[in-house]
Amino acid sequence: MALRRLYDCLRILAGRDIPPGRRYDAGGQLRLTVRILDWNGYVRLAFDEIRLAGQAGRRLAGSDGDLLTR
Repeated sequence: MALRRLYDCLRILAGRDIPPGRRYDAGGQLRLTVRILDWNGYVRLAFDEIRLAGQAGRRLAGSDGDLLTR
């Protein structure tokens, strides 16, 4: 279910312009610069945690079986 929701969120984001990380005051003076993600960054953010959790799950399952045999 989580993967489906991530996919839906990325589809919504894909249709939008990602704003630049610069903010200006009314006079045009640069006041703030923030780091932003590009499209690839959002895709990595969405799926890297899932991938890492899957690896942790496999390791946990392996160690669980090992501990039960001792």
